[in-house]
Amino acid sequence: MRPPITVRKLRETDFDAWLPLCNGYNAFYGRIMNDAQNWILIAIGVLIAGYFLIRKTTGNANGLKSTSDPLAEAEVYLAYGRKQQAQEVLENALQLDPSRTDIEAKLRDLKSQM
Repeated sequence: MRPPITVRKLRETDFDAWLPLCNGYNAFYGRIMNDAQNWILIAIGVLIAGYFLIRKTTGNANGLKSTSDPLAEAEVYLAYGRKQQAQEVLENALQLDPSRTDIEAKLRDLKSQM
């Protein structure tokens, strides 16, 4: 059995570890990207795709239920300045589970920064 996969919060140093992998991927496919904005879009896409590929799901009577953490998802958006998307994720999560005081606090903090 493989050990469980954990997703931690992004760190500023993650980009330096990720960039050589992205460069190698693009070199393999013959892509040359010079525009910094394109790099950011690729990074966001890779992070979001990776996040959704590794998040765990559990079966229940109604089908599959996601066990991903909305706080972690919001942190991905916030790491790239996407405050509106982070706010939407937190608001939706709070509607699904109003007892999550941690989400409520993060949403309150986010709104104070906007």
